[in-house]
Amino acid sequence: MSHSSKTPKKTNNSAESITSSTRIKETTACSSNTIKRANSDEVETEAKNDETMVAPMNTNNNAIPQISDEELLEMALMFEKKQQP
Repeated sequence: MSHSSKTPKKTNNSAESITSSTRIKETTACSSNTIKRANSDEVETEAKNDETMVAPMNTNNNAIPQISDEELLEMALMFEKKQQP
């Protein structure tokens, strides 16, 4: 006598919820970065997402100049000579 039992198919609900929440996050991240809203004086202002408000590197006037490896080595040798008694 054969006994065939049906076992319910298990689904990984946590994995499904993770992927669905990831999809929701991707959708919101891809949405428009600019939101327009009107003040009480009917003047439009723009508010941007944090993602678009990143400042580029070295935009200030006091940018550090790049030095070559040879210049760095020369400065290190001069520093060592000054440190010796």
